[in-house]
Amino acid sequence: MSNISGTVPANAHIQKWVKDMAAMCQPDNVYWCDGSEDERERLTDFIRDALKRSDIMIVTGGLGPTEDDLTREAVADALHRSLGLDETILERLRQRFEKYGFKMTENNQRQALVIEGAVVLENRRGSAPGQYLEVGDKTVVLGLISSKTGELEARDMVLRRIEDAANYIPIGRLALSPQCGFASSGLGNPLSEEEQWKKLELVASIAHEVWR
Repeated sequence: MSNISGTVPANAHIQKWVKDMAAMCQPDNVYWCDGSEDERERLTDFIRDALKRSDIMIVTGGLGPTEDDLTREAVADALHRSLGLDETILERLRQRFEKYGFKMTENNQRQALVIEGAVVLENRRGSAPGQYLEVGDKTVVLGLISSKTGELEARDMVLRRIEDAANYIPIGRLALSPQCGFASSGLGNPLSEEEQWKKLELVASIAHEVWR
């Protein structure tokens, strides 16, 4: 059986979401659920420990432009890999800011940092792309289906993206996940609880179809 790792904040609501999501996909394979603060060294140690015990690791969130968005740095540190600025992503970010009439500040360039050896997962609904890494015989998935908007992704579109990815990575080493965690308070993204569950049900349904 697969061992599924979840990195989540010390928040009971989010921890319950991770357990419920894992149970929807593989109810007998939820071995542990833990949490870590937004501190680079602690996150790095957490990721290293998770990779030792898990077949798949999904790190949600932490890909934005602020100082506490540390997923890229922590994963790179844990794997002893470098970070490089991707000019294609950087140009896409500039165009996105211009489209909405804003000037892109320098800190937003952090969203264009790519971990050495990663496959970039295009984010068509937000700014920061996800990243996919193969680590020996392990799999790391960084983000996928948007949790920023309540609009439900088209099933055919998601299946096409999985099929496209399978041209480069064996299907058995691919995984499907929301791009990042849902907000745990009313100050986050405007998704209702019903919309969140519909997203999770879509993920589980497609996962069962593709990897049954």
